[in-house]
Amino acid sequence: MPPLEIRELFWAAGFLEGEGSFGACSGPSRQHGQIRITCHQVQREPLDRLHRLFGGNVMGPHRGPKNPIFLWSLQYRKAVSLMMTLYAVMSENRKKQIRAALSYWKSFRAHRSTWLTCQKGHELIFDQKSNKRRCRTCHADRARARRNAT
Repeated sequence: MPPLEIRELFWAAGFLEGEGSFGACSGPSRQHGQIRITCHQVQREPLDRLHRLFGGNVMGPHRGPKNPIFLWSLQYRKAVSLMMTLYAVMSENRKKQIRAALSYWKSFRAHRSTWLTCQKGHELIFDQKSNKRRCRTCHADRARARRNAT
């Protein structure tokens, strides 16, 4: 993918300033800590342009009150990256939304598959027997406690 031209970045900033939404999802029906940028439009072309520039998904048409509506959304790391890139040129209101979304997102620990240490801070190793990562120190402590309990 070729690097973005500055005019495309400023176009996206202006478009998302007026039409976009920056936020994080919460609740039992959604993955906690999921961060996203969304934009609803009657015209699909600007959403296709956002998709071409940054990726994400364009969905629709969905039934709107008068006209069909399309939705573009960008999630996870790509959304974080775009929020941080656009932050400096956004209005104070949008900056506030971005700060709130990033703060909420940072408050969640990454998925276990990406952890490098256990919750006690020990290094995780890959266990060939179980085909999982585990903490050698905590595993030895639990085994010692089981032996001493008998």
